Amino acid sequence: REAAETFHHAGGRNFAHIPCLNDSDEGMAVIEAMVRRELSGWV
Repeated sequence: REAAETFHHAGGRNFAHIPCLNDSDEGMAVIEAMVRRELSGWV
């Protein structure tokens, strides 16, 4: 909320809050899938 207020006070118009991926089990699954895909063939 504070970030949105600061953004709007500075003249911003469209603020979107995107939660951190590592803040949920689903987000961690996305990170794990990406890391596994990128590491395939390396390890």
